[in-house]
Amino acid sequence: MSLGICLCFLSRIIVISASISSSSITALFLAHLGQILNAASGPLCMGTVTRLAIIWFPGRQMSLAVSLAIASNGFGTNIAFLLGPIIASNSNGIETLLIVGLFLSAMPVLLLCLLPRRPLNVAGEHQFEERFEFWDGFKKAISNRNYGLVLFATGVLCGVTTGWQGVMQSSLNGIYSDTDIGLLAFSFGMSGNIGAISSGFLDNENHIVRNIWIAGCVLLVCVVSFSVLISSHVSLAVMISLMSLSGLVYGGLQPMLYTLSSGLVFPVHEGTSVGILVFGINFWGQILIMVSATVPPQWMNPIYIVSIVLVYIMLVPVKK
Repeated sequence: MSLGICLCFLSRIIVISASISSSSITALFLAHLGQILNAASGPLCMGTVTRLAIIWFPGRQMSLAVSLAIASNGFGTNIAFLLGPIIASNSNGIETLLIVGLFLSAMPVLLLCLLPRRPLNVAGEHQFEERFEFWDGFKKAISNRNYGLVLFATGVLCGVTTGWQGVMQSSLNGIYSDTDIGLLAFSFGMSGNIGAISSGFLDNENHIVRNIWIAGCVLLVCVVSFSVLISSHVSLAVMISLMSLSGLVYGGLQPMLYTLSSGLVFPVHEGTSVGILVFGINFWGQILIMVSATVPPQWMNPIYIVSIVLVYIMLVPVKK
């Protein structure tokens, strides 16, 4: 995680350097380099969430710790969507926005310097158990059938959700105003943060597979209802309610899938198992973003519905 935080901070410095460069070629190179490092920092940070929760918290608190970390990631993303238009409403505000981004990325670096390497009083229950080395754990994880199914299902679910969100503006254009579409997207994102935190209070140690199934069924009903009601021109309040409920259960699914993936291949190092999962999410996210860009926006609703059904068919054989 330390490497990911430092890369994120470094990427902000490089992007600011690009903005003040007098050479357009140098600025273009620095801007792309900064974005590449910024993208690389995400998986390095999120891939270690479960491992840190294992070290720092006992079992009864671990699930909540993972949920809070994932919710914080989503919360930061949603805040960024608000800060951008507020600070940089025109080209004169871009430099200010970049400086704000540098300041925000510096905060985790400062916190990293203040935190002790391990908790002073409370230790996680599994932190001293013997673990596999990286390559041994990697081979054990990818050879585990249940883990492979969860990896594939999580990647597809998160990827197609990203693609679905990406074309929301185009698919709803002409039905709702840009402001209304923004409210729908914002309600999905913020509800996802609440769902991620809420899932930490569930009994995910003993009933995680059951909880994942319940959340998936609710998500499927919400997306089907949303797709059917779009053409009926129902009130915006109803659509926001559906989007909020969809975001709530989708946000709750993510920490549960993180926890399940690490539990299926224990004692493989959580950094390895969750790191592979994050890679799978990003890999499928890129593929399905490209797919969403090549098909008519109206197709993404049925594609999302079919994907949810297929994901849960793949999860049928998975046992904790």
